[in-house]
Amino acid sequence: PELLQAHGGPDLLSDAHFLAFRDERFDVVYASAVMEHLACPALAVQEVSRILKPGGVFMGSGSFIEPWHDDSFFHLSPLGVMETLTQAGFEIQYIWPGWDGFTALFAMLGTPTRPVRFVGGLLNTYYRGARGARDMLKKMTGRAIEQPIFDDAKVAGAMDWIARKPAG
Repeated sequence: PELLQAHGGPDLLSDAHFLAFRDERFDVVYASAVMEHLACPALAVQEVSRILKPGGVFMGSGSFIEPWHDDSFFHLSPLGVMETLTQAGFEIQYIWPGWDGFTALFAMLGTPTRPVRFVGGLLNTYYRGARGARDMLKKMTGRAIEQPIFDDAKVAGAMDWIARKPAG
């Protein structure tokens, strides 16, 4: 830890499953691209709830359709994020897709896909175009249309969220 601190690193290292803080200590917890690397994300989210003050905010992101990377264990779908936050007692404010999964697949595979990374963008454009055409046909026939975020979430490279611990 001293070496990390000397170079601007963390002041404290702690296992996310057993956070080294007193109950209701923080107003905000931010976890960027962390959940997929944990052995038990549900336990970690319960720990976040424990250390947040009532009314505190938990913001984060985690992989969904990104390729396996750096010891990733659990990739969270939109419903997985919702269930994990709900089980820990959070009130969900927002869940939205991060970058698209097509781009993620080509970008994160590294050197072999570097020359063809543009293919991920093309596939995403095709997907969105096909969904747009489908929705236009549904609208013309009077059928219900899904919210665009749901279509985007189905193929998201990552999921992002903001949740609040109930005030009391």
